[in-house]
Amino acid sequence: MHLRFPSKKLVIYGHSKGGCDIALALIKYPELQEHMYGVITMQAPYNGSYMIDWVVNNPVDKAATKVVETLFAGEKAAYEDLAYPSRKAIREQYEFDGRKIPTVNMCTYGGFELKKENLDTINELAGLGSMRFCHDVIMKAVGTKNDGMVAPADGRMPGASLVYLENMYHTEPAMQMPGTEYKNGALSQALLACLLEKISREGTNTT
Repeated sequence: MHLRFPSKKLVIYGHSKGGCDIALALIKYPELQEHMYGVITMQAPYNGSYMIDWVVNNPVDKAATKVVETLFAGEKAAYEDLAYPSRKAIREQYEFDGRKIPTVNMCTYGGFELKKENLDTINELAGLGSMRFCHDVIMKAVGTKNDGMVAPADGRMPGASLVYLENMYHTEPAMQMPGTEYKNGALSQALLACLLEKISREGTNTT
């Protein structure tokens, strides 16, 4: 993109682990920062995920492991660095600052109601059921509202502006589900508007 459009800067969206990977890349390779206009993350477990932590430390829990591995395409290496100790080690070495790189974090927690609109196909029911299972595991263990994978407090990046949404579980921004209260396109546009407002208000990006 930079070679094709050298005068343009980019806004990058990252969902879940993608948001963590973006933050790491921008700190690990600071030369990338000059090409960035801003960053938007959706439900990124920046501080870690209790669900991932549980699966990494309790591999005998086959039900939880199956849900997590399905979300991460069956690759253990794709999710094990989202456990709390791994995220802490990464943060200590590569701390992200949402004031230097204008950033908006979207954090959510779900009600996981079984609405009629969500029950049209077996896949939709399975998607809701798997996230509700994870949500209940986290609630039982730590009593924290969550999206089925990430608690809002674990999605907060230093210096970033925060957007909290209710009734959205972890897979919804990436997989449009019938009956969801938030449409993907409208949600992306709203978060972009929040980022532009942050930049205008704080003067963190003038080019």
